[in-house]
Amino acid sequence: LREVSLVGLRLGATLAAQAAAQCRCVDRLVLWEPVIDGREYVATQRALHREWVDDEARDGRRAQEVEDELLGYRLTVRLRQELESLSLWSLARAPAPHLHVLSQKPSTEHERLSEHFRGIGAKVETACVEGPMVWSRTPAMDESRVPNAVVQTIVTRLAGASR
Repeated sequence: LREVSLVGLRLGATLAAQAAAQCRCVDRLVLWEPVIDGREYVATQRALHREWVDDEARDGRRAQEVEDELLGYRLTVRLRQELESLSLWSLARAPAPHLHVLSQKPSTEHERLSEHFRGIGAKVETACVEGPMVWSRTPAMDESRVPNAVVQTIVTRLAGASR
């Protein structure tokens, strides 16, 4: 291979960045709304789970909030601890020479993260491509599951890089 690129969304972006930092063979990395802090991510997902349980109960369906479940997935103590330990701030070396950090709304955290990556040697480009936050709610029937504008931005960035 002449060039390796990785693209990740949310938690996948975080895992891609950590894997790329370890293997040191990724040339380009696109982080789409990366999870920056695992502890905050788990807390947010727990809150979404509680909302779902409350919605189910209001609609007369039976749903229980249990500690070992998170939005339909089993959440063991070990998995929770591993998720909470994730942090992009802990990366001491750039996961790739070229990084693209994409947000769907203006984010000071993503700007801070971009500065962190610049400080450890990466060339970083950022973009804010507004669209629905598909991972935090169920989209309406007439709404795309994956925002086309973000996908097009990713394709354009990667296609431009290979020229």
